Parts: sequence; C-alpha cells; structure tokens
Amino acid sequence: MAGWVFQRREPLVLPDMLADSRAVNRPWIQAEGLRGFAGVPLKFQDRCLGVLCAMRAGNRPFRGEDVDLLAAFAAHAATAIENARLYERAQAERERLRAVLEAMPEAISVGEEGPGPGEIRLVFANRARAELLRTAELLPGSRTPHYEFLRADGTALEDAGMPI
Repeated sequence: MAGWVFQRREPLVLPDMLADSRAVNRPWIQAEGLRGFAGVPLKFQDRCLGVLCAMRAGNRPFRGEDVDLLAAFAAHAATAIENARLYERAQAERERLRAVLEAMPEAISVGEEGPGPGEIRLVFANRARAELLRTAELLPGSRTPHYEFLRADGTALEDAGMPI
C-alpha cells in the first residue's frame, strides 16, 4: 500500500486493509487487529521523498479531515527532510571550500559584515594567516598582536583597504 502511494504520488485511504489486494503481511495485520489505512506521499516539488502511513484498529475508517491533517503533516515533514538534505550538502561544500583555502600558501581572511556600520567580523583565517600573526609583535600591555599589512611597494595597507 505504501509502495502504491509512493509510485502514484497520491493519497490512499482504505476502510479495511484485508479487503484490498495491495495488503501484504496479512497475518501481522490480523494479529494487530488493524483495519483502516491512510497513506499520503511526502512530496517536495516534483519528487516523492517517502510515504506517511497511519493505521487504526476497529471499525473506525479514516475521514477526509484525518487525511487532510496527515497530508499537512507530510508536507511539513517533506520540507524538513529537504532542508536537512540541503544543510548536509551545504556543510559538505563548506568543508571542501575550507580545505581549499587552508591549503593555499597565501594568508587568507574571510569576513562578513559586522554588527556596527563599517565593521567586519572575521569568520575564517587559514593557516598561512595564523603563521603571519604568530610572528607579529605584541603591543605593550596587550595580548593582541600588532601587525601591519604592506602593499607590494612597501606602504602600509589600512584596514579599510583590506581585501576581505
């Protein structure tokens, strides 16, 4: 029955599963006293990600509003599944990019707009940048390294001109 829902991408409601030829594992259905079945596809855009099924015992078939509620839950679940898949893919891409930037011999800083106007928050710095800062001298009375970035001609590069 779930396979039928998955293939057809449409809901299936049965008042008595055992009366339907699509029912498999009939001994289990009988042993559990199940009768009613409702299945809805977990659809995201044009893809079917799975099937959400509900079964109930006794002589209480699923009504239209039961199936509507199941379909609404399935829509939320499909969106959550797709978001998790996209997040996983983004994390893998992030790690791949991080590995490329880390392997570069140039000092690289990646920043994003900070909370204040004109502020930049550092979100990534590669090993070469860390090596550059380790050799910098500390300011007197401070734990913050003092460093100066220079242009190719030897003149100081101001923070505002930093290519981050």
